[in-house]
Amino acid sequence: MGAVWSSCPRGGCADGGIPKDLVLKKTEHSVKVDFERVMDHALRSWAAYHKPEEIESGVFKQPVSPFGNNSVSREVLPLGSLGLFLEHQKDGTQWVCVRGTDNLANVKDDIRYNMEHSPDLGIRVHKGFLSLYAKAWDDLHSRLDKTKPIKLTGHSLGGAVAALLSLRLKKAGYRLMETVTFGAPKFTDFAGSVQYIKHQVPLLRITNKGDPVPAGPPWDDYVHAGAEVHLFGDDPITFRWINGSEATVDDSEAAGKFWKHMVAATNHRLVDYLQNIWPKMAKRNQALETALKHYL
Repeated sequence: MGAVWSSCPRGGCADGGIPKDLVLKKTEHSVKVDFERVMDHALRSWAAYHKPEEIESGVFKQPVSPFGNNSVSREVLPLGSLGLFLEHQKDGTQWVCVRGTDNLANVKDDIRYNMEHSPDLGIRVHKGFLSLYAKAWDDLHSRLDKTKPIKLTGHSLGGAVAALLSLRLKKAGYRLMETVTFGAPKFTDFAGSVQYIKHQVPLLRITNKGDPVPAGPPWDDYVHAGAEVHLFGDDPITFRWINGSEATVDDSEAAGKFWKHMVAATNHRLVDYLQNIWPKMAKRNQALETALKHYL
C-alpha cells in the first residue's frame, strides 16, 4: 500500500492538503477513509508511550503490525513532559511520533493560555505548545533527511506539536507526506488555520466522541487546523468527516473539562482510539487482532 498521503497529488486534494488516496471516497453526503493507514499512525502514537525495549516485543513485534521487519533504526528523544520517537524504515520513510503527556501536573506547569506569534511558522500559537514545538524542532530537524519522505503522528498534546512541526517542515521544503493526530487540542487562531490550507499541509485529525480535549483550550480565539474524522464509538461505519476548523464538541461541558480530563478522560486515551479505529478497518489481520486484544 502506498503512502497515506502524498503532498498533494495531481488531480487535487480531498480537503486542504489531504490527498485523495487517504480519503478514498468523498461526496456531499458520504466519505470513505482508509482506516488501515490511520491505524498505522495510531499504533506508532501508542508506541511513543513505550520504552525502546518494549517496542521490540509484544504487539509491536508482530510482522503484521506497521513496524514488522521494516525498521532500520528507532530512537527516543526527551521533550519536556512529552517525548519524540523516531523510526527510519528500509524504504527511506522517516516516522516522527510525538508522545503526549502522562503527567497532568507537568501539563499545568508547562501550559500558558495566551498566544504568541511564531516568526518561523508565520502564525500565532498557544505559548505552551509553541515552547514544546521549538524544542522538538531543535532536536529533530538535523536528524531528518530532507530528500526522503516524512510521516508524523501524535496523541493529545503530542498531536498539537506534530501539527506545528508539519507546518514548519512543509514551509522548509521537506518531503512531508502526511500527519495524522489523535485527540489533539486547538493550538492556533483562524488566520493560523488558513496557513495550513495555503501551504497544503496534509493534516488529518482523528477525534473520539466524548473526548473533551479537542474542544480546548476553551476560548473563542482558538480553532483547529486541518480536517477531522470524528469517531462515534466502535461501530464499523459510524464516523463523520468534518472540514477545516469546524471542530466537533460533543456537549456544552466539554471545554470546561479540558484540563481536568487531559489525561484521565476515558474517551481521550489512545487505547480508546485504537479500539474505535479497529472495527472500521476493511482488512483486519487475525494475528494483529489477537495481539491488540492482549494489550488493550
